[in-house]
Amino acid sequence: MPNWLLAFLACLEFDTDFGGHDLFWSVTPVADAWSCQSACRGMEALGCTHFSYNRYGECNLKTSDEGRAGSEGTVSGLARCLGE
Repeated sequence: MPNWLLAFLACLEFDTDFGGHDLFWSVTPVADAWSCQSACRGMEALGCTHFSYNRYGECNLKTSDEGRAGSEGTVSGLARCLGE
């Protein structure tokens, strides 16, 4: 497995949602967790530090990882993996 993929997978939390602290009222429909993380990176200037991507394709951009809770099929993580 390529190093970039290992680094990406290591900074994700599977079956975990970061509840609350949404950057925007609406969600951004995207194809996968990678795209959701990219959307968050693009909004860092507005305060995006974390994201949660669910099995319905909804990408929730977050200002915090507080509110961590189990959520089957949801992938959450940092806007940038360590070392990026």
